[in-house]
Amino acid sequence: MTQTSTTNQTNSPNSPNPKGPWIHRFSINLFTIIFAILVFWTLGFFVEDIESIEGPDYATI
Repeated sequence: MTQTSTTNQTNSPNSPNPKGPWIHRFSINLFTIIFAILVFWTLGFFVEDIESIEGPDYATI
């Protein structure tokens, strides 16, 4: 009985190789991180801005 392992695919000829120069891949990862930080900051700004708005005065309504 022969058992083949499919978990070790690092030496497989079908494993994907990184394409493009390392500086391009590094830049894309860096810009992704910067974009995520900016989105997080923007969402925090909007939430803080919305929280600062006073709600309606229900006693007068």
